[in-house]
Amino acid sequence: MVEALSMERPKKRIFIALLSLSLIVVGLLVYCVWRVSFLGLQEISEYLPFILGGFFAAMFLFTGLGILGIVGAILGVPFFPYFREKHTL
Repeated sequence: MVEALSMERPKKRIFIALLSLSLIVVGLLVYCVWRVSFLGLQEISEYLPFILGGFFAAMFLFTGLGILGIVGAILGVPFFPYFREKHTL
């Protein structure tokens, strides 16, 4: 029991590296799915592959911004003052 409590906490950089690596891997997988489905979607409509690609890119961007926010919170980067203030209705 004592050994379990005396374990060293994981470093912040390991967590940040795993978040970044997972974002890159997911981005590559989503690109592969889009690339494989490109020809089939193009037969349905010429705009459909680009609409799906835009959707995937937006999801990748929002996920990346979320991870960037998590990394910023870990590193102690100050955020917008609006979020620090207490607002009442």
